[in-house]
Amino acid sequence: MIQFGVATHSGYDWAASAMQRAAKLGATVIHHVEREAIFERDAFRCYLCGTDTSKATSPFDPRSATVDHVVPLSRGGEHTLTNLRCCCLHCNSSKRDVVAA
Repeated sequence: MIQFGVATHSGYDWAASAMQRAAKLGATVIHHVEREAIFERDAFRCYLCGTDTSKATSPFDPRSATVDHVVPLSRGGEHTLTNLRCCCLHCNSSKRDVVAA
C-alpha cells in the first residue's frame, strides 16, 4: 500500500534494521521511530532540496520520502529524532554517508 508516496506494508522492517545498525556502531538509539511522524514533522519536505515528497506515487520515485540520518551512523551519528530528517530518495541516495551541511 502506498500512502504519501511511502510503502506502508513493504514487508521490510525499517525500524529494526536501523536500530540494529546503530547499536552495532555504538550510536545512541531511540527504541522506536515512526517514519510517518518524521515526515509530518518536516511537512513532507526534503531538508536538502525542498522537494514536496508527498507528491511521489511510488517508493521508487526519486521524489519519494525517505528518512535520512543527518550525521550518518557510520560517521558517529545517532539514531535519534534530532538526527533524522525527511529526505527525498534522490538526495538521500546522492548524499550517501556524507555529513549534511
